[in-house]
Amino acid sequence: MTLIDEKNKAKYLKERRQAIKEEYPYPKMICFENKTKYDGMVIVRNIDFSTKCEHHLVHIGGVCHIGYIPNKKLLPGLSQVARVVEYFCNPTTEITQEEANQNIAEFIQKTAEPLGLIVIMKAKHDCISSRGVKQRNVDAITSIIKGKFNNIDTREEFLKLVQW
Repeated sequence: MTLIDEKNKAKYLKERRQAIKEEYPYPKMICFENKTKYDGMVIVRNIDFSTKCEHHLVHIGGVCHIGYIPNKKLLPGLSQVARVVEYFCNPTTEITQEEANQNIAEFIQKTAEPLGLIVIMKAKHDCISSRGVKQRNVDAITSIIKGKFNNIDTREEFLKLVQW
C-alpha cells in the first residue's frame, strides 16, 4: 500500500468509527431488579476482545475479566457485561488498551452502580510483536479497581476465582 492509501484508509476508518458512535453512542446494558438482594461477587471472565491500536492501526487482542458486587437494586445481565466489552473493543475501533479499560469500567460503574468493580484486561499487541522490538510473548495487563475491590481480601478472592 502506498502512503496515500494508508492516509485514505485511516481517514475512512476514522469516519466509520464516528458514524458508528453517532448511531450507537453508548452500549446497551440491561440491568435487572436485584429481587433477592444478592450481595456476593459476580465474575464474568475470559471475555474475548479484538480491536486496533490507536497509534499504529494494528491488532490488539486478548481477554477481559470483570468482577462486580451489585448494589441492592440493580443486577446487570451477564451477557450485557460482555456486550460492553464488545462495544468498546471491536474491530472498527482504534483505542489504547488503557482507554478501553477505563471506558468499560466507567460505563459499568455509571450504569449499574455496583458497590465494587474490577476490570482486568490482558492482551497481545501486534505493534509490539510485529514492529519495533518484535517481542512475541509480551502481554500487556491493565486494571481498574473501584469500591469494595480496594479491600485486599476482596481483590485476592477475585484473582483466585479468575485463576490469575
